[in-house]
Amino acid sequence: MIEILYPDMYVTSVYSVPYRRLRRRGIDTLFFDVDNTLVPHDVKRPTKRVAALFRRLTEMGFKICVVSNGRRGRVERFVSLLPPIAGYVYFAVKPLFYGVKKACRITAASPRSIAIIGDQVFTDVLAGRRAGFFSVLVRPVSERDELTTALKRPVERIVIKKYRRSKRRRKNALIFDRYLRA
Repeated sequence: MIEILYPDMYVTSVYSVPYRRLRRRGIDTLFFDVDNTLVPHDVKRPTKRVAALFRRLTEMGFKICVVSNGRRGRVERFVSLLPPIAGYVYFAVKPLFYGVKKACRITAASPRSIAIIGDQVFTDVLAGRRAGFFSVLVRPVSERDELTTALKRPVERIVIKKYRRSKRRRKNALIFDRYLRA
C-alpha cells in the first residue's frame, strides 16, 4: 500500500535528473512543480539557472508544463519570466486529478509520456503515480516550507526512508540472483 507513495526516481535536484535517460524511456513531456522544487516557496522569480535548464530541455525536445498548487498570480508571474513553455496550471490541487488532467490537455500528452518532477511525496509523487506518470522526487531546495507542507515533512521522511530501504533490498536481490545463475 505504501508503495503508491514511492517515486520512480529520487534525485538531489532538478539539475541531477537524467533527462536523456527519460527521453530514451519515451518521456517527452515534463510537469514541474515550482515551490521548493525549482525555487524556495518565498522566491517569486525563476533563477537564471532554472531558465537555462528550461531552455536546454526545450532544445532537447521536451514539452514543459508547470503544475503548481500555488495561486494564480504567483504561478503566472513565475512562468512569465521563463523561456516559452507549453503551459501552466495553478491551483492544481495535487494529488487530485484536476490539475494534472488539465496539464495533459494543455500539452496533448499521454500519461506514459509524462514525468512529473516535484519535492513532495503526498502531492507530486502521489498525483503522478495515480495518473500513470513517471514520478521524480527531488530534495527540497530550501528547508523553509509553508506550514501545510512543513507538517507533512516528518511523515515524508519516513516514506523516503522505507523507499530507499526497499531499493537496497531489490538491488541486493538482483545481485544475489545473478550470483546464483553464474
